[in-house]
Amino acid sequence: MASAHKEARVMIDIMRFGNEIGVTQAMDEIWADDFNPEDPGAHSGAVRTLLYYGETIGTFVKSGAISSRLVHDLMWVEGLWQKCGPFALAHRTKMNNEALWENIEALVKAN
Repeated sequence: MASAHKEARVMIDIMRFGNEIGVTQAMDEIWADDFNPEDPGAHSGAVRTLLYYGETIGTFVKSGAISSRLVHDLMWVEGLWQKCGPFALAHRTKMNNEALWENIEALVKAN
């Protein structure tokens, strides 16, 4: 595992990346009252953004650049998966690719 300072630096960079790809706006969409995890409809862009962000974070955890503990302390990964997981699993099946979204799913299960 990276030193605490290096790990914090990576996490800050990941948070900046999240701002660049619109994570805040995407979170607003999935936490809206009209959002349905089973059928995201007009919100599917937000779901994809959050899955991509979570997959990126999961990949950093898998590589040892940051700890799952740090990620789970900073964000509610389980809540993100509750909202976006149904789409991710359906997308995985549709694409016939078991590796699709595997790092975010592993991150959720790591807690």
